[in-house]
Amino acid sequence: MLREEKCFATEILHEHGLRLATIREELANTSARDVAQKSKAEEIVELRQRIHELEVELRATKARSLTPTEVDIVSSVAAGSSNKEIAQHLAINEDVVERHLSDIFGKLGVSTRLELALFTVNRKPPIQDVS
Repeated sequence: MLREEKCFATEILHEHGLRLATIREELANTSARDVAQKSKAEEIVELRQRIHELEVELRATKARSLTPTEVDIVSSVAAGSSNKEIAQHLAINEDVVERHLSDIFGKLGVSTRLELALFTVNRKPPIQDVS
């Protein structure tokens, strides 16, 4: 009976040893997957950050391509002026102001006056009136 119990105990230990080895292997594989996923996630974050930096750089380059009139309009928008007020200030038609704003939006990659104002305020150095 003792021998049978030893054999049974040995089988159980062997079985648990195999389970333990399997668990260790799964843990190692999981850790490797986690590291790979973390590396991928970090890579994605870094790529997104680089894309953002390039977009900012592109906008800055485009901002330098604004005409003096466009710079004046951007400054006026940032100051809270309406199209009518900008037209009066520049002695041009309101439709011309709208056309300039459309060109400015396209050049800077913004789509609203608020985005334009925020872009202007957050730029370093800020867009300045060249007149």
